[in-house]
Amino acid sequence: MHIKKVRVKDIISTEYQMRFKTIKKDIQSLARSIQVNGLLCPPAVTIKGKKVVLVFGHRRLEAVKKLNWEEVTVIVLDGVEDKDLVVKALVENIEKLSLT
Repeated sequence: MHIKKVRVKDIISTEYQMRFKTIKKDIQSLARSIQVNGLLCPPAVTIKGKKVVLVFGHRRLEAVKKLNWEEVTVIVLDGVEDKDLVVKALVENIEKLSLT
């Protein structure tokens, strides 16, 4: 695992994304928060060949797109297999739920 900056337009979602419906109002609110406070928890990606694949952080990615960021800091998870993408996304969502 390591941290790096990548171009926002290079990050792709997969069919494994946990968020099926993103509410526009939520993204706007998150974008305002990121604009004021910064991106406190970066999205996580994995690298598949030349593709930068989103593992989790879909709402955060949509919010920085709304802010017209060209680059975003991400957590790069090394060596994540396709079968593990959904598990990592699910665990991240469960951990987030346990905080609320």
